Amino acid sequence: MREFCGSTFEVLSAATQRGDLVPTEPAFALYRRSPPETLNLEVGFLVTVDFTGGRLGGTSSIEASKLPGGRCAAALRSDYNLLPQAWEEFMEGISAQGVTQGMPF
Repeated sequence: MREFCGSTFEVLSAATQRGDLVPTEPAFALYRRSPPETLNLEVGFLVTVDFTGGRLGGTSSIEASKLPGGRCAAALRSDYNLLPQAWEEFMEGISAQGVTQGMPF
């Protein structure tokens, strides 16, 4: 997972530095299946302009998508090594508010 996210965000960062994409929010990860099922993960940024996807230099391509509507909760953590702790705190926080995790998450 670390390798996937690292390489994906390298491609996305290069695209933002060239001005191909203009993020409007922090990066996100969207899980379409709950572990321990086969991982189906989408990562990216919300952007200011319509982007249809495609190759943006090099051998990597970026695929456009739309996030599903509905309620969401968010947490920010800058250190990837603290992700397990952040996830536990996040789940405890939404549970304390009486919210149940739905899919996708």
